[in-house]
Amino acid sequence: MKIIRFTTTDSAPAGFGVVVRNHAVSFAALANKAGKPASNLANSQSYLANLPDTEQDAKELLAWGEQHLDELGQDEKFPLETVRLLEPIEVVALFEFGLTPTHLKNSADTLMKYENDNPANRAVVAGVRQSDHGLQAETGHRSARAVILLQE
Repeated sequence: MKIIRFTTTDSAPAGFGVVVRNHAVSFAALANKAGKPASNLANSQSYLANLPDTEQDAKELLAWGEQHLDELGQDEKFPLETVRLLEPIEVVALFEFGLTPTHLKNSADTLMKYENDNPANRAVVAGVRQSDHGLQAETGHRSARAVILLQE
């Protein structure tokens, strides 16, 4: 299964879909024709947030598309050579974990700004802050251990 994001000459927002027999087809078009709900396949972020269920939903729509590609209109399927392929996952934020206290604090703040609703990220930020303060108390230096903890 080749999951893609793409644009066509007529589409302003990027389509999120799959390659079906050398055609770019959005999950929205497949779901509409197949009569199946696919709100979790609206974009790559919702796809990732709802794994593993969305993987199964995507595979089912791909299978339907393989069997019914001819039922899709010309505005629902696009030959791959006519679309602009984008990176499959939208970049929401880039995080830099450096070796200085300032880099770590800024990275933790950015992580919480863009991913605050993810409980796993709260644990990472708390660990960085706790490690950084403990390292400074023990050695007078900060941050090297915090970076190592993130890699473990």
